[in-house]
Formats: sequence, structure tokens, C-alpha cells
Amino acid sequence: MSKYQWQGEPVQVEFGYVNQKENLDKPLYWYNYECAMNKVGAEWKHKFALIPACKVTSSNGSMFLLANMSGIGVHKLLNGGWPNYAHFSLDGEFHQSDERMWAIKSFNEDEYSERESKRRNWQKIHCPVEFERSEKLREAFKTMHRP
Repeated sequence: MSKYQWQGEPVQVEFGYVNQKENLDKPLYWYNYECAMNKVGAEWKHKFALIPACKVTSSNGSMFLLANMSGIGVHKLLNGGWPNYAHFSLDGEFHQSDERMWAIKSFNEDEYSERESKRRNWQKIHCPVEFERSEKLREAFKTMHRP
């Protein structure tokens, strides 16, 4: 049985990276921060980032891509792939790689938390209107779901 699962079902996982292009139409997309921090592509029309990723294939052959910065993707898959674990989807071009920098197989929670803090701060500075709207929705959601 596969040690990786998605919603309790075994899945096959390949490690590598995704060449992810920024999304100018949706400035708060999480990977726009990664693209902005990436120096490669800065002179192109669209910035892009090479993001560690897991290519996940289910038993019925369906495939999707999870970001795996700091091991967040593998963390979800090792814990059954349930919705109570965070994940970040990708839609760029996947490249398989067994190189250590891309084949991240353990979760570094401190590194992940620091990256998320920097991403939110970047969003607040670079997309203030969208960020404020998002924060209001977040607060409304928290208020609705308090016991």
C-alpha cells in the first residue's frame, strides 16, 4: 500500500518542480508571491517561479499537482490527504526530479510558517485593496464558525 493518500485513498507521487507563471488577473493567488521573489523571468512579460511540487496520480488515473515548499504537499499526503491539512494547488508545467532540492519528503513547519508570514506581508504591501477585502472575509468566516 502506498504511504501517500488523498482523502484516504492510496496515490502515486512523483517529486519535482513546476514552472509556474504568475496570475495577473488574481493578485492574491499564493504563487504570485513566489513569482515576485523569483529573479528568473523578471524581464519577461510574465514572471515565473520554479516551485517544488508533487505530481499526484490516483488509482483511476486522475492527476493533479501540489506545491511542496517546505514539504507542505508531502505532509498532507502522509496524513491521508484530508481537508484539515493545508495544500496549495499548481497549474504550471511539471518536471520530475530526484534532486534533493526538489524531492522534499519531510515537512519543515518553522520554514513553512515563516514563508507564509512573508507571503501575507507581501500581499498586504503589493495588493492592499485585495488583501483588505480578503481579511474582511476571513474575519467574517471566523466569526460565523466560532462555538
